[in-house]
Amino acid sequence: MKNNGIIQKITSFFLAFVMFLGVLIPIQTVFAEALERVETKITEFTVTKSTGEVPPDGFKVSDFLKLSISWDASSYQNELKEGDYFNIKLPDEFRFPNNYSACNFDIKTPDGSEVIARAVVMPGTLGGGNIKVTFTKYVEDKFNIKGTMYLNANFNTTIINTPGNHEIVIAIGSYPVTITVPVAPSTQQEPLNNEILNKWVGQSLSDEGYVRWTIRINHRKGILNNVVITDQLTSESGDMTGIEYVADKFKLEEVEMDEYGNIGKVLSTTDISDKVVLSPDKTSFTYNMGNIENKHFILRYNSTYREGLKLKNTAKLEADGESVEKNKAFQLLVPAVKAPEI
Repeated sequence: MKNNGIIQKITSFFLAFVMFLGVLIPIQTVFAEALERVETKITEFTVTKSTGEVPPDGFKVSDFLKLSISWDASSYQNELKEGDYFNIKLPDEFRFPNNYSACNFDIKTPDGSEVIARAVVMPGTLGGGNIKVTFTKYVEDKFNIKGTMYLNANFNTTIINTPGNHEIVIAIGSYPVTITVPVAPSTQQEPLNNEILNKWVGQSLSDEGYVRWTIRINHRKGILNNVVITDQLTSESGDMTGIEYVADKFKLEEVEMDEYGNIGKVLSTTDISDKVVLSPDKTSFTYNMGNIENKHFILRYNSTYREGLKLKNTAKLEADGESVEKNKAFQLLVPAVKAPEI
């Protein structure tokens, strides 16, 4: 009996000691840490106009550009894990759009059914920036992970502002790729001749994700009577799902312009949203301006957009004895459309 009591006391003391150690040295669950995969290589880097063309005489500094970045992580064989990532340092010679859809996109399998990585673009304030590509669980135990991303950009004219061949570097870690981008001499701007209508479109989406359309009216500063502006949206594919004018975004500016059409001063800005007549499907509008006497005007308005769509726009000005029509188109490429080859 006495021996049993001693054994129980020793056992109790031992258990208490183990519990005490457990408080001092807590047991921790070990999780695999995400790894930066710096051995990922850029295999190809190209710059074209947004239409895919490489101008034979060089780019204009005002061109809207498409950057194609092909990358290859196959050196890791089947060792990639969910959460692993790589960073691409974007060249300072470009400025990148900062709207959400341009800065956050999935890289999917060829059939689009699964996401293999998520890309986040962080544009620099003064140009350049970074892309962080983070792999999903899909890549685990798979070989030959590689792909291509497409980004929209403009030249950073604080750096690219002279004609000639410009060397541009893009890099993952310590593996840079250098290409030469030719820039053409700027052409001499010529005075406008008897223009009463012109139009253009912003080269990136607004912060709200809208396309920004602009019409220049009566540059010749003549007298126009019974002026009617009509405008219509169409798409190359014919699919207009989700596309319409933003009803409360019509602004008319009276301005002063020089002989080249450059705006020197904005004299007034008027919200004319309540005077614009939209079609039932909101893909065309009519605005009755009435008579214009020796004044310059700029009409600004927005439309919605759907990624990858080639959106066309036709503006028409009709007045007594006058009729002019102008066309423009807008397209933002889906940032990553070529999935990795598995």
